[in-house]
Amino acid sequence: MPGQTAISRLEDGTELPRFLSHYELRRVLGRGGFSIVYEAWDARLCRAVAIKCLLRAERGPQGSLHEARMTARVKHPAFVTIYELLHHEGRTFLVMELIDGRTLSEITADGPVSTDIAQRWAWEAAVAIHAAHAGGVVHGDIKPSNLMVDAQGQVRILDLGLATTRDPCATQDLSALGENAGTLAYMAPELLLGAPPSTASDVFSLGLTLYRIVAGPGRVPASTLALAHQRLAQDLELVAAGVDSRFLELLQEMTRRDPAMRLTELGVVAARLCRLNGADAPPAVAPRRAALRAWRAAGLLVVALVLVGAGILLRPDGVPIAPRDVAAAERSLRLPDDTVGIDRAIVTLEAVLAAEHTPPARVAALLAVAYCLRYAGNGRDPVWLDRAAASAQLALRTEDQLALAHTAQAWVLELQEQLDAAQREYAHALSLDPHDFHALNGQAQLLIRQGRADAALAVFQRALGRYPDEPVFLNGLGPVNTNAIRQRSERS
Repeated sequence: MPGQTAISRLEDGTELPRFLSHYELRRVLGRGGFSIVYEAWDARLCRAVAIKCLLRAERGPQGSLHEARMTARVKHPAFVTIYELLHHEGRTFLVMELIDGRTLSEITADGPVSTDIAQRWAWEAAVAIHAAHAGGVVHGDIKPSNLMVDAQGQVRILDLGLATTRDPCATQDLSALGENAGTLAYMAPELLLGAPPSTASDVFSLGLTLYRIVAGPGRVPASTLALAHQRLAQDLELVAAGVDSRFLELLQEMTRRDPAMRLTELGVVAARLCRLNGADAPPAVAPRRAALRAWRAAGLLVVALVLVGAGILLRPDGVPIAPRDVAAAERSLRLPDDTVGIDRAIVTLEAVLAAEHTPPARVAALLAVAYCLRYAGNGRDPVWLDRAAASAQLALRTEDQLALAHTAQAWVLELQEQLDAAQREYAHALSLDPHDFHALNGQAQLLIRQGRADAALAVFQRALGRYPDEPVFLNGLGPVNTNAIRQRSERS
């Protein structure tokens, strides 16, 4: 390890070393009342990272461990990934994803942005923060400096250091949140009266943040207590020349003084933003790979289900869902490496399931398969497997003679390492429908896991007789055939 040359001296006289474990601290990225954030180099994995150094003793929810836990609870790619925690001479360091981009406060320092750009950013932020709310996490400090636009043009959410878990019984006192329960300039009025942070207060802060970026920096007054208290007496008056009046009306509803009169669900906000662009379509963006990723898992599900609740059943591109979309979703599930296709399939199937009074068993079963694919391809996040199990059970309760329902249950059992039970379910599914695609694929893969290459080869050959051009079966046939020949040679 190189020598421990100090990189900087803190206010209390403490010197930070240039090297922490296998990380080399480089330049300062940002500095606040609670922390300094450095760009650093991970010598082990050869990548740039960000490292947050906590300036004050870990107490209350401002600790780095708290921030890491809050971030880990949120299942949305807009939130920064936490890699690990380090401790050095009584201080805690949070190692996280380094975002190449600019905060909204930096972008709008010289003036406001156009309404169409602001609406796109608003939609992305609303979907992401709603996903946090759905996971029981309230951000607590939404402001322009905590929203960043990365190099791909995607909104990212920073700093969950002040985040709290939702407290529906209001047992949490504001004083327990530490010395800075949010930023005064963007704080909801009820927080000034001692109420705990909530989804409603996050909506207020996001609405005021969005107003600031379309109206200009001077529209949101400095964070003095006197000015903040003015919000307790009356609603804010949001006026900005050249800004779409419908967008300003939405922001006005998000920033009502009284939470009971405020628009408090960000899923509804996201749906409203879709409609502002006409034809119930999401705000238009230039085609790019990041735009496809923006439609992933939690965010797209939020918008789809909100639109369903409003009687609007839409695909991600804003077009009403038709039977052919369900067929397309099913085809997507035959390509396990097509993560974008699987995510789109999940949204379509969830929307159909939510819209039907009697859940279609086949849709529930397909959704369970899709969740299994997401579980297998997403770091084995147990949330996906739990969803798969619930959806498979729904399919079985609805129609227990449906082959695909038993196939979905078999996939879940196999991922739960209940291999014998999974094999029985595959066999039952194929007794009901000998041509069930996912049962054939699942049974073949399970036989390979069990070292039964000859049996797997027979399943693949049977599958190709029914599905001669399917890549899954074509790709599996070669290796398993080789293994079967080798096993027969060994037995002889």
